[in-house]
Amino acid sequence: MHPIVALDFEMSKDKTREETLRLLHNCAYAIFDMTSAAGQLIEVERARDYGTISLLVNNTINPSSGDSSVTTMLGQYRRDCKGYRDLNQLMKLIDEKIREWFHP
Repeated sequence: MHPIVALDFEMSKDKTREETLRLLHNCAYAIFDMTSAAGQLIEVERARDYGTISLLVNNTINPSSGDSSVTTMLGQYRRDCKGYRDLNQLMKLIDEKIREWFHP
């Protein structure tokens, strides 16, 4: 398992979508933070197309600050987004999901 974070890769702005989808296509598993819209909705949809197993998370500390369009669109995808309030809770969610993925 080698973590891939799109921000760690240099890419031109006009190729961001193409390059991030290429990175995603090479992943068996993905974690998406859905707290605010940042272009990840297309990646969530493509992950399903690619057969990439995904965990969607969102920060629930201040739900009114989140982007309601993200929640609405997620409902259309029928994805289950796990809420977290702080970094410790996020790390626990990720740890539990990784254990589930690799030790069912």
